[in-house]
Amino acid sequence: MRLPVVGLLRALLAVVLGWLLVRGLSSFPPGSAHVGLLNADMAIPVLMANNSSGHRFFDAYYFGQDRFGAWPYLLARLARGVLGFDWTASRLFWAHATAALLAGVPLALLSRRAGQVAAAACALVAVTNPAVFRSFLSISQPYAWQVLAMCGAWAVLHSLLLTPERPGRRLVGLAVLSFLAVWMSTTSGPLLVLLLGVELLALRGPESWRERLWRAVPVGLMVAAGMAGERTLRWRYHRTVRRAFGTDFQTDVHLDVGHLLDNARALAEVWARDGWRLALGLAVVGAGAFLVLRVRAWRGARAVQVPEGWEALTLAAGATAVALANFAICVAVNHVRGNLYHERYLTLSHLFLAMAAALVVLAGAQALLARTRASEVGASLFALGLLGAAHVGMPAPAPLPEQRVLEETARALQPEHGHRVLIGGYWHTYPYAALARPGSVVAVPVEWDYHRTRFDWAKLRAADEVVVNHAELEAFGPAHAPHALIGQLGVLLRLVRTASPREGFSLYARADREALPMKPEPWPSEWNLCDASARARVRFESTGPVTVLVRSMGVRPGDRTPRAVLAGRELPVEVLPDFYRVRVEEPVGGDLPLEFGAIPGMDRGAPGCRAHDVFVLPGFASATR
Repeated sequence: MRLPVVGLLRALLAVVLGWLLVRGLSSFPPGSAHVGLLNADMAIPVLMANNSSGHRFFDAYYFGQDRFGAWPYLLARLARGVLGFDWTASRLFWAHATAALLAGVPLALLSRRAGQVAAAACALVAVTNPAVFRSFLSISQPYAWQVLAMCGAWAVLHSLLLTPERPGRRLVGLAVLSFLAVWMSTTSGPLLVLLLGVELLALRGPESWRERLWRAVPVGLMVAAGMAGERTLRWRYHRTVRRAFGTDFQTDVHLDVGHLLDNARALAEVWARDGWRLALGLAVVGAGAFLVLRVRAWRGARAVQVPEGWEALTLAAGATAVALANFAICVAVNHVRGNLYHERYLTLSHLFLAMAAALVVLAGAQALLARTRASEVGASLFALGLLGAAHVGMPAPAPLPEQRVLEETARALQPEHGHRVLIGGYWHTYPYAALARPGSVVAVPVEWDYHRTRFDWAKLRAADEVVVNHAELEAFGPAHAPHALIGQLGVLLRLVRTASPREGFSLYARADREALPMKPEPWPSEWNLCDASARARVRFESTGPVTVLVRSMGVRPGDRTPRAVLAGRELPVEVLPDFYRVRVEEPVGGDLPLEFGAIPGMDRGAPGCRAHDVFVLPGFASATR
């Protein structure tokens, strides 16, 4: 009779967890009040799932940084190629939410009683704690995939130490899962090593410590192999992207010497806002009980009987160690302080503390109900209770109306055929590219903002028309009266019309297609038009009148101008928004440079001193009026 009851309870657990996942898909999608509007950071995974950068190793990590890996998006891209469908933000969220809410299931597969409680606790905190679901269920963050791979590696590691016979496939699986966990986030490496230490400490039986250490050697080697594999991949990534883009996108992470105490206080305050204090207390009690029982076993006989609930207590100690170690890592590194102690960095601490607390309760119950009928079904009933609490505590769906506006704007931006380049701020370009038909909108943030897709610069330089999004972008003028000329990444654009394709956007066309060849001396980025000792000249040949435009961000009509001298004759210099304009009426030979003199009385760092681009256009082009 035992087997049917236990089997039915486990089947019921699977149904209740599956229904929790279905409900979560409607409560936490991008554009809900619980995770926020689809933003640029959420958009990047969608873009990665649909298209390649063309640089193999650049695709190995989240575009434009090396902090976390991209294997989920590469698998999504493979599925798209095989099955022939496009990834939308919603579809990618379905995959992400599945990984998040099933992250603890690997523990349940290899450690039935304790594992199912850990899996249920993980799902509970994921859907009820705002500090967790805002990051854990956001497609912009790696934690769902990291925890899934870590729990898989932990389950295999636990199994190998308990039953080391015939380890072949499990060792390979451990190496692969360790590699995936570390690839997703390098913090996984030390956390897995810590888990190995806890599991080794928990071993009980007649073996000597030397025998136990030898048992752990192949397990540790597989974890090390996963870490070494990721390290090799990262080295290839840095080498490749440095050659392709001139930078290796390496995150500056180091020990935050001099700020450790301040970091600890700040992070403790962040955790306290939404942290479960009861979970922390239970986790500490469980860790203490684990250590006390371990010490008592060392002092007693080797063959001392394993107490009831020991496996649950072992997993609780491991989860507690991960939670505290993650907090310690956040305290130790400068990157967390640099990002203002954002709550996302404590996601793993929240998750694993909840798992530890539930496992401590289970261990206590198993010790009290040892060798009774209730002990057979207690874990399943407790897990069902946790999932029931998750259903009760999960917030109701709360879609944001602004998300629909984003989606409608993305559809308005996408052309019927081909693609359209969109220029704007980082936060106001990538979301539209992700919401539009894949490849139909190419996001190019303004050159002074952060660029995650530098491989798309070539599409800007090849485009005949581009759209500019003026949201939070004052440099190009207000949306109702934008500048007639703008320059970006070596491209000159002229205004065609405003409110196109809708309010807040402007349509620009290329104005430099007929530009004459020229040679600046030195390169314009080295010019300082406020330094009398600096040299600034441009050589070109023309057979008629030309207009020379020098792009200098921040200069405005009415500002003082540099001198422009050609063949000993000074030419008038006009000021347009962000440009100096010089009109040359007569033909010019290549041996006569147009020279620019210093702006008198200007500080070297003032707007208008630095140049960015130079364009020589034939005639007195209407584009420059």
